[in-house]
Amino acid sequence: MRNRSASRGGCRDRRPGRIRHPRRPFPRRLRPAVAAWVEAALADGLDRAGRHFALAPCRLAPAEVAGWAAASGCAAVVTPWSPVGWTAEALGPVEAALAARGLPLLRLRRPWDSACWPLATRGFFAFRKHIPRLLQELLPPSPGGAAPAAGPTAA
Repeated sequence: MRNRSASRGGCRDRRPGRIRHPRRPFPRRLRPAVAAWVEAALADGLDRAGRHFALAPCRLAPAEVAGWAAASGCAAVVTPWSPVGWTAEALGPVEAALAARGLPLLRLRRPWDSACWPLATRGFFAFRKHIPRLLQELLPPSPGGAAPAAGPTAA
């Protein structure tokens, strides 16, 4: 496939030429202060990702993802796993549009998410009893070989 320039959002070696996030990443029903906070957090994340990958960040509406990916020569679109909420709802149509163009939407899930999600069924206080075991299982061993302490220790 022909490689397009990074300034036009192209992909080179299956690496996106731009990092993108939705123009309207949250529902309209949020209060203005909450919407402003979410917008600032997303802009900060987009800026950090752009610096990390040395790519020019820009925004892209969900309806534009499939066209952008196909025009860029991308082999796939990768996104973090989002099981519920407005992000998960927005990804359904994106996945269908990508599939229509023969492109997969790859949803990545971290080991922490896989271990914690089934236990998070009734809020933090029901979940907290699982935290010591999860830390024991999920944290890497300390340099001395012993597992890190899962809770406060007596001095």
